[in-house]
Order: sequence, then C-alpha cells, then structure tokens
Amino acid sequence: MMQNLAKASEIVKTQTEQMTGELNATVVEGYSDDETVCVSFSGNGVPQSCDITSAAYDMGVEAVNQRVSEAMKDGHTKAREIMQEKMGSIYKAIGVPPPPSTPWS
Repeated sequence: MMQNLAKASEIVKTQTEQMTGELNATVVEGYSDDETVCVSFSGNGVPQSCDITSAAYDMGVEAVNQRVSEAMKDGHTKAREIMQEKMGSIYKAIGVPPPPSTPWS
C-alpha cells in the first residue's frame, strides 16, 4: 500500500511539474462577441495582454468595458478548460476518478 502511495505521489509530482510548464508556455486568446477585443492568457489563466481595435474605441468607454469583459470571460473559460483537461490526464495516470463536479469526469 505504501509503495502504491509513493508511486502515485511521484507520478503526480512529475506530471504536475510538466503540466505547469506546459500551461505557462501556452497562450490562450479570448475574444469579445464582435471580435474587436482580444485578451491573451497563459494556459494557467493569468492575463498577458489586451488588444483593443480602433473600432471598439470608437464605440465609447462603456462599449470597450463590455467587450473587454466578454474577451476576458472567453479567454478565462478557454484557459480553465485546458487546465481541466490536463488535470484529467493526471487523474487517469494514477487511476483515480476525477471529482464528480468536473467536466473531464
């Protein structure tokens, strides 16, 4: 039993380190509904940049705020999906079912 726990722990540690590196190197882009704003995130959900087109600026402050929010939600959702997918592979590697409320279960 202890050997199995130690082996599972080592697998989790190794795969988590690998996953963290991959997520840090991944760039995910989120867009506003009309694609006038693009927010880039790292794969682990950290915002990296925000590009706003002149068309969005021309719509005024409130419109820009709305579009930035849309793009951030889109990018964050995509980053979260990538993280969940990678976590699912770790669960599979150690033979443990993922928590029931996760989309990768």
